[in-house]
This record gives sequence, structure tokens and C-alpha cells, in this order.
Amino acid sequence: MSETVPDTAYINHAWSDAAWNPIITALYRNQMAAIHFGEYPVSLDSNKWDKVKEKNTPKNSINRLCEYNREGRIIAASYTGHPGLSDGRYVGTVGPAGTENEAQNHGMLLIVCRFGIDVDPDDAIVDTLPLPIGATWSQIETRLDELTDEASDYVRSVVENEGALEEQSDQYRILKGFQLNESDVNWVWNQDFPGLWAANKRGTIMGWNKGNQHLYAAYYSSASDDNIDRVDDVYDILGKDKSGVWALSEGQLEALCGEYLRRKNDNYVELISAGGALSDADIFGGVENASREVLAQVTFESDANKIEEKLRRLLAYDSDRYSADFWFFGPKSQEQPLPEEIEGTPVSDVYVPIETVFEEFKTGLGPEFVDLLLAIDLTPGRPSI
Repeated sequence: MSETVPDTAYINHAWSDAAWNPIITALYRNQMAAIHFGEYPVSLDSNKWDKVKEKNTPKNSINRLCEYNREGRIIAASYTGHPGLSDGRYVGTVGPAGTENEAQNHGMLLIVCRFGIDVDPDDAIVDTLPLPIGATWSQIETRLDELTDEASDYVRSVVENEGALEEQSDQYRILKGFQLNESDVNWVWNQDFPGLWAANKRGTIMGWNKGNQHLYAAYYSSASDDNIDRVDDVYDILGKDKSGVWALSEGQLEALCGEYLRRKNDNYVELISAGGALSDADIFGGVENASREVLAQVTFESDANKIEEKLRRLLAYDSDRYSADFWFFGPKSQEQPLPEEIEGTPVSDVYVPIETVFEEFKTGLGPEFVDLLLAIDLTPGRPSI
């Protein structure tokens, strides 16, 4: 990756309790991203979280929050906990991205919020306190007078009660987060970036690695001066020579291979939608007017042993019980290391490189279909919540 291109990460505001909706709305309106793992400790010093036992490892989450702001990241911030904000996300940047400017090292926020279903979103954020990255409680305590009395009193009461007050009060929540850089944050709609939509990440805060070409494409098309109009254009910015089929998401690759089967086989019909519904195959279809089924596996997997295991599981369905055609769509580089035969079937009879499928579409089988998969057509605006 080019040294000038930040890594990618995501933050999900997926709190399902409706009492969180005013806070989610306020974060969205202010282009903020934040996490909540209990009220105490208030500190941004992850070492103080050692004794806190929660499923999503608060210590790691605090570390990531500070790391992203310190080093700089391209961030996808979703607000799906609010039903009116599930059709897209903010894409922008956070942090100084390499600068040593001390003034820019204060981008963290302690956010004191009113909590409850009847709270007006305009009043949901009581106050915010800008903090140094990794601020300790002693650093925070000396500056509490900068907060409103309401916010300051609640923070002090939480610390005095060592967090137990969270269980007693349903009126407030303390969040830790940051504001996305105003110069380059934009809302992107799911329908404009189906690959990004399909690659949705679960969890609260983490690096976005697998499928991040779609996040890069969303950022560089909507928030920078690069003006790319296809997902695969982003590889030039990233300084990578791997493009073509590798610009697709997993779901898009399944769609491509399913369409390949339809265009290459007369009377082929899909019987189950491509995806994760099947344990050992991604596509299950048949041939009309023939007692023959079609089973296919589709993968970007680059580990030869895993490829062989996937192929063995697929070909295990070959039996005298019924007639079936088997197809295995995988990377060209992984075909050569495979055995010549698996389960008595020559590998060359069933293995089709995904690069070959993509090139066939580009050169005549359906270039318009490839354009649909990779084209970027930005829709302006954002939800009016």
C-alpha cells in the first residue's frame, strides 16, 4: 500500500434499545463516532480497563479508538441502531495521519449524553470534553470544570461510585469517541456501493481488512479529489497491481459466477440464491428439461490446503443417487498445486479460474454486466434524521 494511504477501520453504532436512538441521532448529526463499554472507568487509558470483564474486550476497543486517532484511518461509521439510518454510512477520515503537531493530538472526545426514548436528539449530547489521546483520569479530572455543571456532576458521581451508578440511573451515558474530519466526510448509500454493503462488518470497532477495496472506493470517489468512477480504479491509488476480479466482493463474485453458468449453459436455472445458505456449495441450480443438477463453489481463498478441502467437500456429493454437474470457481494460482484427481474426478474438469470468468465477461460474454458490478454512481444527500 502507498505510504500516503491510511489503513481502513469501522465503527458500528448498533445499540438496539430504542432509548439509544436520540444519542445515535445526535452522533450522526454531529458526524461523530463513539463507543460505550460501561460508565467506569472514565479514562481513555486502556490499562485501567484490565479488570473490566465484557464480551467485546473494552481494553482492545479503547486501544483501537486511540490508535485510529493517533495514526489516522479511513473510517466507515454506521448508525444502524437507528431504523432511519440503516441504508448507508459515513465514510471519512479521523486523526492527523502522520503529523506530530501537538495541537492535533487532542482529537478524542469524552461525550456525556442524556439517555432515554423521550430525549430530544438536539438535547441528547449534554457536553463534550476534548482530550489527549489515551488521557488518564487525573488528566480528565483537572479539566472537568470545562464541562457544564450537569455533565461534570455526572462524571464525578460515576467515578465516586466506581461505575455502579450506571445500573441505578437511566438518565445518562458516557461515551468515548471522536469527530470525523469535517473536510472529507460524506454519507454514502448502500445502493451505490453494494460491495461495501455486502461486506458489512459486525462488532463495535475494528480494522476493516477483508473487502476494504470497497471502503477505499467509497472514500476516494466521494471525499477526495481523485474522482474515480469504478471500484477497480482504486488499485492505482493503492499502488497495487491486483485488480480485475479482485475488485469484487464475495457476494459479487458469486453473482458473476452464477451469471456465468447461466450464459454458458442452455436452460440453466438457479434453484437457491447464491450465498451462505448451503454448507458445501455456494450455488445450487439445475438444467431445465434434464434430470441434472448443478452444484458450484465460489471462493477468493488463496490457501491451497483450504482450496483442496473445499473441493473435496463439493465433490463428495458426486454419487449414483443423481446426476449433477460440478463447478469450482477459484483463483488461478491455486489450481496448479491441487492433485490431478479428487474423489475420482479430474480437477481440470471442474476447476475454473475466477480470473478467466472475469476476462470472458469483459471480452464478450457480458462487459455490461462487469460495468454494473464495478461502476460507482453517487447519489447525493443523506438521511434527514
